[in-house]
Amino acid sequence: MAGTLSGKYYLNSAEADGQDMMGMMEMMATTMGKSINELMSIEFPGGNKIKMILNGEEMEFEYAEDGNTVKIDFGGEEMEIIVEDNTLNVNMNGTVMVFKDTPLAEDDLEGESGTITHSLEGITVTLELPEKGWCTERDIAVWAMPTLYLYNVPSLRKKGFYTSSIEFMANENAANFDLVFDEGFKTRTEIGNRNIGGIDMTGRRWTTDLGEIEFISKNKIEHTEYIGVFGDNKGIHILISDLDIENDEVKAIIDSITFGGY
Repeated sequence: MAGTLSGKYYLNSAEADGQDMMGMMEMMATTMGKSINELMSIEFPGGNKIKMILNGEEMEFEYAEDGNTVKIDFGGEEMEIIVEDNTLNVNMNGTVMVFKDTPLAEDDLEGESGTITHSLEGITVTLELPEKGWCTERDIAVWAMPTLYLYNVPSLRKKGFYTSSIEFMANENAANFDLVFDEGFKTRTEIGNRNIGGIDMTGRRWTTDLGEIEFISKNKIEHTEYIGVFGDNKGIHILISDLDIENDEVKAIIDSITFGGY
C-alpha cells in the first residue's frame, strides 16, 4: 500500500454509540451552506500526504502506514484510518465514519408532497405541499404544545439550524400564545389580518437577532405570525420563519390550509 493511496473519498455514513449521526452532519452542512460532500472528505494528493476536509475546514498531514492502516498525528493524538478496498473507516473521538470513493447521492431527496393532515389539540390541519422541496416534522415538544413543522428542504437530513419553515401550534386557550411569546419579542408589530382556512387570523411580525453564530451565515430571522381563535377560545398559531409570505409557493401552501374537528 505504501505510496499508492490516491484519489478523494467522501463521507457516506457516521455513527456514535449506535446512533446514526448523518442527520446531524447534514444539518451542519446545510447550516454552512454546503453539501455533505463538501463538508467532509479525505484526499490523498500524492506521496505520504493526506488532505482532510472536516466540518468544512481543510487540513493536511503526513501519514505513516501499518499494514492496511494509515496513522496520522491529529492535534497531538494518533488517528487511525483503516483502508479496505475503496473504503476508509475513521474513528474520531468515538464517532465512526465511513468514507467511499464515490460521492453520497443527494439528488434523490424529494421530500413530502401532496395532502398533509395532522391533528393538534383536536383541530385537524390539512394543507397541500408542492411536488418537491418540503418535508414535515410532527409532535415535537415545544412549550408543551403539539406542533407541526413544514421545512423548506427536501428531507429532514437537510434541515439546518433556523431552516426556513412554517410552524403550526395549538393550545386550548389562545391567550397562552401571548404568555409564551411575549418575553423577548418586544419588537413585534401588528400587520393586517388574514383569512386562513375560513378563520380570521390576527397577523404580527418580528425579527430574531441571531448575532454572530458559528456555522450560521444569516444574522437575523424574519417571522410572520398568525393566530386564530375558535368558538371555544381554542387557538391555532402559525409561525412563518425566513420565508416571504407572498412568494407564490408559500402563498399557495397558506391558501390551501383548512381546519376541521373544532
